[in-house]
Amino acid sequence: MSNPSALPAALAGLLRPHLTTLSLPPSLAELERTLRPEEAASRTPTLSRALTPDERSILSQLVDDIAPLAEAKPDAFNSLRQVAKLLAVFPAGNLSDAVIDARSEAYEIALEDVPAWAVEAAAKRWIKGEVAILGDKPNLSFPPSPPQLRALALDEWAGARAALWRYRRLMDGKTERVVPLDKRRPLSKEMFQCLKGMA
Repeated sequence: MSNPSALPAALAGLLRPHLTTLSLPPSLAELERTLRPEEAASRTPTLSRALTPDERSILSQLVDDIAPLAEAKPDAFNSLRQVAKLLAVFPAGNLSDAVIDARSEAYEIALEDVPAWAVEAAAKRWIKGEVAILGDKPNLSFPPSPPQLRALALDEWAGARAALWRYRRLMDGKTERVVPLDKRRPLSKEMFQCLKGMA
Protein backbone atom coordinates (compact mmCIF):
# COMPACT_ATOMS: atom_id res chain seq x y z
CA MET A 1 0.00 0.00 0.00
CA SER A 2 1.18 3.56 -0.65
CA ASN A 3 2.39 5.98 2.00
CA PRO A 4 -0.50 6.61 4.47
CA SER A 5 0.31 10.32 4.65
CA ALA A 6 -0.46 10.58 0.94
CA LEU A 7 -3.93 9.09 1.35
CA PRO A 8 -7.09 11.18 1.80
CA ALA A 9 -8.22 11.41 5.44
CA ALA A 10 -11.16 9.02 4.91
CA LEU A 11 -8.93 6.31 3.45
CA ALA A 12 -6.20 6.84 6.01
CA GLY A 13 -8.85 5.97 8.59
CA LEU A 14 -8.93 2.46 7.14
CA LEU A 15 -5.49 1.88 8.57
CA ARG A 16 -7.01 1.97 12.06
CA PRO A 17 -7.93 -1.50 13.41
CA HIS A 18 -11.63 -0.71 13.76
CA LEU A 19 -13.95 2.23 13.44
CA THR A 20 -14.59 2.07 17.18
CA THR A 21 -11.30 3.92 17.56
CA LEU A 22 -13.16 7.00 16.30
CA SER A 23 -14.51 7.58 19.80
CA LEU A 24 -15.81 10.82 21.21
CA PRO A 25 -13.67 12.96 23.51
CA PRO A 26 -14.69 12.57 27.19
CA SER A 27 -16.72 15.80 27.36
CA LEU A 28 -18.80 14.83 24.30
CA ALA A 29 -19.19 11.23 25.48
CA GLU A 30 -20.50 12.56 28.81
CA LEU A 31 -22.90 14.91 27.02
CA GLU A 32 -24.18 12.01 24.92
CA ARG A 33 -24.81 9.97 28.09
CA THR A 34 -27.07 12.73 29.43
CA LEU A 35 -29.52 12.43 26.53
CA ARG A 36 -32.99 11.52 27.67
CA PRO A 37 -33.94 7.85 27.16
CA GLU A 38 -37.21 8.85 25.46
CA GLU A 39 -35.12 10.65 22.82
CA ALA A 40 -33.04 7.57 21.99
CA ALA A 41 -34.11 7.62 18.35
CA SER A 42 -34.55 11.38 17.99
CA ARG A 43 -32.54 13.03 15.22
CA THR A 44 -32.47 16.32 17.17
CA PRO A 45 -32.26 15.46 20.87
CA THR A 46 -32.33 17.92 23.73
CA LEU A 47 -28.81 18.59 25.02
CA SER A 48 -28.19 19.45 28.66
CA ARG A 49 -25.76 22.18 27.56
CA ALA A 50 -24.57 23.89 24.40
CA LEU A 51 -21.57 22.55 22.50
CA THR A 52 -18.39 24.55 22.90
CA PRO A 53 -16.76 25.84 19.69
CA ASP A 54 -13.98 23.25 20.14
CA GLU A 55 -16.49 20.41 20.56
CA ARG A 56 -18.40 21.54 17.48
CA SER A 57 -15.14 21.62 15.53
CA ILE A 58 -14.22 18.11 16.71
CA LEU A 59 -17.65 16.77 15.72
CA SER A 60 -17.41 18.48 12.33
CA GLN A 61 -14.02 16.82 11.72
CA LEU A 62 -15.37 13.42 12.80
CA VAL A 63 -18.31 13.81 10.40
CA ASP A 64 -15.95 14.78 7.58
CA ASP A 65 -13.77 11.72 8.30
CA ILE A 66 -16.52 9.12 8.61
CA ALA A 67 -19.14 10.34 6.09
CA PRO A 68 -17.26 9.09 2.99
CA LEU A 69 -17.15 5.61 4.56
CA ALA A 70 -20.69 5.56 5.94
CA GLU A 71 -22.16 6.88 2.69
CA ALA A 72 -19.93 4.91 0.32
CA LYS A 73 -21.59 3.21 -2.63
CA PRO A 74 -21.10 -0.48 -3.41
CA ASP A 75 -18.24 -1.19 -5.79
CA ALA A 76 -18.34 -4.80 -7.00
CA PHE A 77 -15.07 -4.59 -8.96
CA ASN A 78 -12.97 -3.34 -6.05
CA SER A 79 -14.77 -5.63 -3.61
CA LEU A 80 -13.75 -8.62 -5.73
CA ARG A 81 -10.17 -7.30 -5.85
CA GLN A 82 -10.16 -7.40 -2.04
CA VAL A 83 -11.53 -10.95 -2.13
CA ALA A 84 -8.83 -11.98 -4.61
CA LYS A 85 -6.13 -10.62 -2.27
CA LEU A 86 -7.65 -12.52 0.64
CA LEU A 87 -7.90 -15.76 -1.32
CA ALA A 88 -4.25 -15.39 -2.35
CA VAL A 89 -3.34 -15.54 1.36
CA PHE A 90 -5.20 -18.86 1.66
CA PRO A 91 -4.30 -20.66 -1.57
CA ALA A 92 -6.37 -23.68 -2.41
CA GLY A 93 -5.22 -26.70 -4.36
CA ASN A 94 -5.60 -26.90 -8.10
CA LEU A 95 -9.09 -25.64 -8.80
CA SER A 96 -10.81 -25.99 -12.12
CA ASP A 97 -11.87 -22.88 -14.00
CA ALA A 98 -15.50 -23.80 -13.34
CA VAL A 99 -14.91 -23.90 -9.57
CA ILE A 100 -13.02 -20.60 -9.64
CA ASP A 101 -15.85 -18.98 -11.64
CA ALA A 102 -18.50 -20.34 -9.27
CA ARG A 103 -16.54 -19.15 -6.27
CA SER A 104 -16.09 -15.68 -7.75
CA GLU A 105 -19.80 -15.46 -8.53
CA ALA A 106 -20.70 -16.47 -4.97
CA TYR A 107 -18.52 -13.70 -3.51
CA GLU A 108 -19.88 -11.22 -6.04
CA ILE A 109 -23.47 -12.05 -5.03
CA ALA A 110 -22.64 -11.83 -1.33
CA LEU A 111 -20.86 -8.48 -1.64
CA GLU A 112 -22.73 -6.74 -4.46
CA ASP A 113 -24.34 -4.20 -2.12
CA VAL A 114 -21.37 -3.58 0.21
CA PRO A 115 -18.70 -0.86 -0.20
CA ALA A 116 -15.21 -2.10 -1.10
CA TRP A 117 -13.62 -0.41 1.94
CA ALA A 118 -15.86 -2.52 4.22
CA VAL A 119 -14.80 -5.70 2.39
CA GLU A 120 -11.15 -4.71 2.86
CA ALA A 121 -11.73 -4.06 6.57
CA ALA A 122 -13.54 -7.41 6.87
CA ALA A 123 -10.65 -9.22 5.20
CA LYS A 124 -8.23 -7.62 7.67
CA ARG A 125 -10.42 -8.76 10.55
CA TRP A 126 -10.41 -12.33 9.23
CA ILE A 127 -6.63 -12.34 8.94
CA LYS A 128 -6.33 -10.95 12.50
CA GLY A 129 -8.88 -13.47 13.81
CA GLU A 130 -11.22 -10.71 15.03
CA VAL A 131 -14.40 -12.53 14.08
CA ALA A 132 -16.36 -12.87 17.33
CA ILE A 133 -19.45 -11.50 15.57
CA LEU A 134 -19.65 -14.74 13.57
CA GLY A 135 -20.53 -16.74 16.69
CA ASP A 136 -19.11 -20.27 16.58
CA LYS A 137 -15.38 -20.24 16.04
CA PRO A 138 -14.82 -20.38 12.29
CA ASN A 139 -11.82 -22.23 10.94
CA LEU A 140 -9.34 -19.41 10.31
CA SER A 141 -7.04 -21.73 8.40
CA PHE A 142 -9.31 -21.26 5.39
CA PRO A 143 -10.68 -18.15 3.72
CA PRO A 144 -14.08 -16.92 4.90
CA SER A 145 -17.12 -18.16 3.06
CA PRO A 146 -19.08 -15.52 1.11
CA PRO A 147 -21.70 -15.20 3.91
CA GLN A 148 -18.98 -14.90 6.58
CA LEU A 149 -17.14 -12.17 4.68
CA ARG A 150 -20.44 -10.39 4.04
CA ALA A 151 -21.34 -10.46 7.75
CA LEU A 152 -17.99 -8.95 8.71
CA ALA A 153 -18.20 -6.29 5.99
CA LEU A 154 -21.74 -5.33 6.96
CA ASP A 155 -20.62 -5.04 10.58
CA GLU A 156 -17.87 -2.61 9.56
CA TRP A 157 -20.26 -0.56 7.42
CA ALA A 158 -22.90 -0.51 10.19
CA GLY A 159 -20.27 0.79 12.62
CA ALA A 160 -19.46 3.68 10.28
CA ARG A 161 -23.12 4.54 9.71
CA ALA A 162 -23.90 4.39 13.44
CA ALA A 163 -20.95 6.65 14.26
CA LEU A 164 -22.00 9.18 11.61
CA TRP A 165 -25.56 9.21 12.98
CA ARG A 166 -24.26 9.78 16.53
CA TYR A 167 -21.94 12.62 15.49
CA ARG A 168 -24.56 14.41 13.38
CA ARG A 169 -27.14 13.91 16.09
CA LEU A 170 -24.99 15.67 18.67
CA MET A 171 -24.26 18.49 16.21
CA ASP A 172 -27.98 18.94 15.48
CA GLY A 173 -29.08 18.70 19.13
CA LYS A 174 -30.96 21.59 20.69
CA THR A 175 -29.94 23.01 24.03
CA GLU A 176 -32.43 22.56 26.83
CA ARG A 177 -34.08 25.90 27.54
CA VAL A 178 -34.55 26.52 31.23
CA VAL A 179 -36.27 29.75 32.26
CA PRO A 180 -35.37 30.83 35.81
CA LEU A 181 -38.33 31.10 38.18
CA ASP A 182 -37.95 34.87 38.56
CA LYS A 183 -38.18 35.30 34.75
CA ARG A 184 -41.33 33.19 34.29
CA ARG A 185 -44.64 34.90 33.62
CA PRO A 186 -47.25 34.23 36.29
CA LEU A 187 -50.25 32.17 35.32
CA SER A 188 -53.45 34.06 34.68
CA LYS A 189 -56.27 33.51 37.19
CA GLU A 190 -58.28 31.65 34.54
CA MET A 191 -55.39 29.31 33.72
CA PHE A 192 -54.66 28.75 37.41
CA GLN A 193 -58.32 27.86 38.07
CA CYS A 194 -58.34 25.54 35.06
CA LEU A 195 -55.25 23.68 36.26
CA LYS A 196 -56.57 23.58 39.81
CA GLY A 197 -59.83 22.01 38.56
CA MET A 198 -57.89 19.25 36.74
CA ALA A 199 -56.17 18.11 39.96
